[in-house]
Parts: sequence; C-alpha cells; structure tokens
Amino acid sequence: MSKRYNAMTDFFEEVTILDMPALFTGGRIDDNTVPDGYHVYEVRHDDDCRGDAVQLAKHIIVNHWGSLITRDEIEAVTKDGYLYIEPDALNYGAGDCRTMKEFMEKYPPFTKPAIEFEVKHYTISKDSGAVKINGYTLTEHIDVGSKMFIKGENPGEGSPFMTLQHIRGSLCFSKERYFQTHDDALKDIHDRAKKEYEKISSCKLHRPKNLDKAR
Repeated sequence: MSKRYNAMTDFFEEVTILDMPALFTGGRIDDNTVPDGYHVYEVRHDDDCRGDAVQLAKHIIVNHWGSLITRDEIEAVTKDGYLYIEPDALNYGAGDCRTMKEFMEKYPPFTKPAIEFEVKHYTISKDSGAVKINGYTLTEHIDVGSKMFIKGENPGEGSPFMTLQHIRGSLCFSKERYFQTHDDALKDIHDRAKKEYEKISSCKLHRPKNLDKAR
C-alpha cells in the first residue's frame, strides 16, 4: 500500500483550484489527519498523460495526479461524486503556504452558525394526540421534520422533568429521559432536535449511483 500523506506533518504546495485556495501534493492524503473544517479531493489527469488536471473526485483510481486540501467545499463533488474541470482550473505557485498549520493561519475554517430552534408551547392537536404521558404534563416541544421533541413536567416525581420523542400524526411516543431541572430538559430537546436536523440534512446529499464515474 502506497504512503498516505499526513496533513499535519508533511509538506505541500499552495495552489488554487477553481479560484479557491488549496494545498496540493502528488500523493494521497490520509483523511483522518485533516482538521475539521477542511476538505480533501483527489485530481485525475488526462488520458494522454500530459499532466493536465481534468477531474476532481473524493477518490481517483485511474490516472491519479494528486490530492488537494481546501477550506471551501466543492459542492458539485459533494453532490455528484465528481466534477470535470478545465486544466487551467488548477493553478500552481499561488502562495507560500507549505504546511497545514500555515494554511490554517492564512485561511481559518469557516464558523458554522449555531442552529436555533423555535420552542413552542405544547397544545393538543391532530399531530400530537396526548396531553399527559406517564403522569407528566407535556409543556413544550420543538418540531424537526416529522418528529416532535417534547418536554413534560410532573412536580410530584423524583425527576420532575421528562423529555421524549413523538412522530407527528401518530400515537408513537418513545425514548423517554428524565431530568432534575427545567434547563437540562430543555437542553435535551434542543440536542435531539439538532441531531435530527443534521441527520435530515445529510440524507439530502445525493450520492453517486455509479462509482465508476469517479474513475
């Protein structure tokens, strides 16, 4: 098995790809060494072996020319698994960064905005169908997709706050958790909502059906 470059210890060349800054190496990069917030792509060269870059993909099998680390996501590769490019899309000698540390200082990772969810007062409706579960009065909820993440209260219990998951329009309530404080329970439905939101978002990304397209 050929050596894979370590993003944090090996040396690279600063280039631009599609006018975006990147680090380039003629080898393959170990994805596990690339810091969060950066992306790895591989480059395929032309069939005439002139060294012209003609395609980007997450993994190149035939005519592998090199690998790139970018701060910017190349959305077409994420969506389709590959992207055909013109040779002049890859430009060498674009800067003086030679290490990942230098690249990170020059091009810090983008900060993702915090996800904010609307907390609604729980009311009986066709999407809920219950006011109390296990003696807990349902008080607040967050909607994400087809699911509701609900907080309930019962001052008479040792753990006076409960959270649970509900599929809207059904009678399915599940995954109960119990808490001592209102804030902890509210944080839990926020955390559940965030995980569901990220799950739905990742499922929307189209995966290529034919892996041969990235060869």
